[in-house]
Amino acid sequence: MRESVLNIYRPVFPLSQFVSHFTYIQNFYPAHNYDRYLPTGNIELFFDLTDHEQCMYDSNTFTVTQSVKYVWIQGLRNTFVTIPSKRMNLFFITFSKGMFYPFLSIINMPLDEITGKIVNGDLILTKEVLILREQLLSLATPDDRFLLAERYLQKILNRKQELNPFIDFSVKWMQSAQDDTSLQKLSGKIGYSQKHFIQIFRKNVGVTPKNFLQVLRFQKAIKEINRNSNINWAGLAYDCGYYDQSHFINDFKRHSGFTPEEYVLQKRELSNFIPIK
Repeated sequence: MRESVLNIYRPVFPLSQFVSHFTYIQNFYPAHNYDRYLPTGNIELFFDLTDHEQCMYDSNTFTVTQSVKYVWIQGLRNTFVTIPSKRMNLFFITFSKGMFYPFLSIINMPLDEITGKIVNGDLILTKEVLILREQLLSLATPDDRFLLAERYLQKILNRKQELNPFIDFSVKWMQSAQDDTSLQKLSGKIGYSQKHFIQIFRKNVGVTPKNFLQVLRFQKAIKEINRNSNINWAGLAYDCGYYDQSHFINDFKRHSGFTPEEYVLQKRELSNFIPIK
C-alpha cells in the first residue's frame, strides 16, 4: 500500500482573512470504515481527484443517503454527518467561519439554501470551479495545487470591490462573546433592527446569528474538552456561554450525537472526526 499523505496549507494575507486552510489527502486508509464528522462552522469545497463516488450514510443504519462525485460543496452545518473514512485523492478548501461571503459568486443559488447540505458541484457551482478540478488533476505536487487554488480564490477576492464590514464585525463579535445576550448587544451596536440583522447575516453567512453562535459554542466546548484531562463540566458549560449544564449537554448531543462524557470516551485522532464503525 502506498504511503499516506496529508498536507495542509494556510494562505497568505489578505486571503487568510476568508480562507482557513487548504488540505490534500492521499492514500488514507484507516482501520475503521466510517467517520462521524461534527459541525465545525466552516463551509468547505471538495475536489475528488479520482473517478469514484463518495457516499454519505445514515448514522444509525449506515445505508447510503447521498452520493457525490468530482466536485461538491458542503454548506454550514449544525449537526453531524456520517462519511467514509478512506480518502484516496482528495483536495479541499476550508473557508473561515462566517467568511464565505466574498465567494458567493461561485454558487448559483442563495447561500442559505445549501445550509446543512452537501451539494454536487454540477448542480450549483460555476463552470470556472469545475474547470479548476481539471487543472488540479494536471499538477504533480500538493504545493502546486495549493498555489493554484490560492491564486484562483485571490482572483475572485480581487473582483469583490467592497468587503462587508458588517459581517466581519458581527462574526468577530460572536467569536469573542458567545452567550445569547451578546446577540442583543450586537444588534444594538450595528444599528439595525433585529429582523434586518438576521436577514443580512443569513444571506451572507448561511444561517441565523443564533444558529451560528450555537456552532461556535459547540466548537469552543470541543477544544476545551480536548485540551483538558480533568474537566469541571459546570465550569466548562459556563465558560462556553451556556445557561447551565443541562442546556450544555442537550446542545452538545444535538450537534454530535454524544453527551460530552460520551465524547471524551471516543477514540479519535482528529477532534471533529469520530470513528464509529
